[in-house]
Amino acid sequence: NIPVTSRTGTIENDDEEPVVVDATLSLSDAVSQAEGDDGTTTFEFSVTLDSAVPDGFTLAYSVNEGTATAGEDYTDNDGTLTVAGEADEVQTITVEVTGDTDFEPDETFTVELGELGSTDFAADINIPVTSRTGTIENDDEEPVVVDATVTAAGRLNRLERDQGTRTYTVVVTLDSEVPG
Repeated sequence: NIPVTSRTGTIENDDEEPVVVDATLSLSDAVSQAEGDDGTTTFEFSVTLDSAVPDGFTLAYSVNEGTATAGEDYTDNDGTLTVAGEADEVQTITVEVTGDTDFEPDETFTVELGELGSTDFAADINIPVTSRTGTIENDDEEPVVVDATVTAAGRLNRLERDQGTRTYTVVVTLDSEVPG
């Protein structure tokens, strides 16, 4: 007979606790402001990370035409944000809008958040809003349009002389009032 003996062994877990990431990236509200008459006006869109993400990540973004034209109304600057991964971290997407003196309707472009990169936690980062609109407000005066008939009176068929200056007087009459 073999005596039955039992022994109990303990296996100690030496693995690190798994990292749980439950983070949200928020894109600020739409931006609407006047373009200015010259130079550039800066439109800023904030991207905020609410919770820490180990080792950070990258976030691609693009600026896309709506009714505004890239290169004419604003500077297209698609790019990538490098996020350190700190809780409450804020990154900024900047769009430079070109000022002009043309009377035109308000114009729009969109900022779009793209792919997350350089992280093992992409599936754990929530991005509820991926697009916001920038509205370039027209700040230029509407031109005055006058619908009037001009009538000229006077003798305009005089001969030119070879020397000197000759003065002509012409009376112009409008048939309606001109504003301003």
